[in-house]
Amino acid sequence: MCPPGYYPESITNVCEPCHPSCFTCMGRTEVYCTGCHTGKFLAYPISDLVEYTTCETGCIEGWPDLVNNVCSNCDPSCSKCIGSGPDDCTSCPSSTFLEIGID
Repeated sequence: MCPPGYYPESITNVCEPCHPSCFTCMGRTEVYCTGCHTGKFLAYPISDLVEYTTCETGCIEGWPDLVNNVCSNCDPSCSKCIGSGPDDCTSCPSSTFLEIGID
């Protein structure tokens, strides 16, 4: 087991350093982050075809979960959001409308 900031290199069985943008990782470059430094968020791939994760200052997709330092998914009814619930939408998919202040 390697300490934070290092990953186990499978060929040499040596703990190698992560990219400086990663707190924890599974490979040498910035696309193999598994955890981020404080103030950065783990941005998961936006499609199943891409398998990497990077540490970003904000979230392109989803919302910044400050507890876990990850970009979390919005509720399926939202296209952009500030939290995980359907009441946290800031914009909606096309052909739907955002209802503000309606109980």
